[in-house]
Amino acid sequence: TVRVKKSFAPWLTDTLKIVLRQRDSAYAAFKRDRTEENWLIYKKMRNFAQASMRREKKAFLEQLSRDDTKNFRTFIRPGSD
Repeated sequence: TVRVKKSFAPWLTDTLKIVLRQRDSAYAAFKRDRTEENWLIYKKMRNFAQASMRREKKAFLEQLSRDDTKNFRTFIRPGSD
């Protein structure tokens, strides 16, 4: 028997993963060279990544609730079949 585990955060799209990698790269650059410019770049990427994640999660949950109410409830409360 093979069990397939559900994705932990299904709203994490490939595009969002790229944004998160860019954010992490900007943070690493700031840690290497703590300049005001690097901090501002990281801060902008951090805020953009957070807003993108909220937007993707909201869109995912809206789509899930629109498609199937029962599926939405089991997603919100796992194990309440």
